Amino acid sequence: MKYVIGIDLGGTKINAAIIDEQGNIFDKISMPSYGGQGKEAVIHQLQQCIFQLHPEKIEGIGIGTPGTVDVLQGQILDVGGNINDWSYCNLKSEMQSFFPDDKFYILNDANAALLGEKWCGAAENYNYFLMLTLGTGIGGAIFQKETGVLLGHHFQGGEFGHVIIVQGGRACSCGQRGCIEKYAAGSAISISYEEKTGLLLTGQEIFSRLEFDEIAKKVVNEFSNYLGLYLVNLQNIFDPEAIVLGGGLIDSKDVWWEKMLNVVKNESNFKNQINIVPGQLKNDAGMIGAGKFVFEQQKKGY
Repeated sequence: MKYVIGIDLGGTKINAAIIDEQGNIFDKISMPSYGGQGKEAVIHQLQQCIFQLHPEKIEGIGIGTPGTVDVLQGQILDVGGNINDWSYCNLKSEMQSFFPDDKFYILNDANAALLGEKWCGAAENYNYFLMLTLGTGIGGAIFQKETGVLLGHHFQGGEFGHVIIVQGGRACSCGQRGCIEKYAAGSAISISYEEKTGLLLTGQEIFSRLEFDEIAKKVVNEFSNYLGLYLVNLQNIFDPEAIVLGGGLIDSKDVWWEKMLNVVKNESNFKNQINIVPGQLKNDAGMIGAGKFVFEQQKKGY
């Protein structure tokens, strides 16, 4: 049996594990990423993570990272996601300078989550599907059986979170205004509630107020409406078999899932039913997918 290390790097946390050829997880660890402190702090945390996990023999190390990624060079491009000073970091070179005997494979974190769900999760039986990760922002990825993950000419394929839905709307960290992730992600729920009340609460705190707080109900309804309408648009653009929704917000889907599905049902003109399903792997999807990426790339000779 062959083994790799799969790492899911986020702006606040790193999840990592040893992954075998069947997608089984061994020796999972988590630690802070310190993304707010910038590149050097994150690189240090990745080093510590690998030092803790590294077995005697490993086939390679896959890292799913925020940002636009040139997978051939292992470099973050001009969009660095939610890690400070991350743009233009050649993560592959940085890591190989500390671990010269290991092979590193770098990809976008949403693409990693998609590969995980395709390998041994909710998308195992789908050949044409989309993945959205709903967390602080919205990540996205596209899969078709002929080509696998669709990267795009500039490695920006599937940047679903930065589709503009409100002209001149809320400012986004990407430099645009009115991006969907400012209306249908975890941070959007907090922003909407603060705009209406002046109180800054977390999404979980807002969800806990639904039984008695009319503004909380309105905010969740707005979120569900934006997300549902957006999924209708994605259906019309891509005609997928399924749309898989993952990320941290899935843990709270009991309060918004049915509302979102009703919007899709009422607004869509699609005659053929498209499955909208929650991810099965939750916080493990990214690191499992990063491990899968290592096995895939090595089969291609990389």
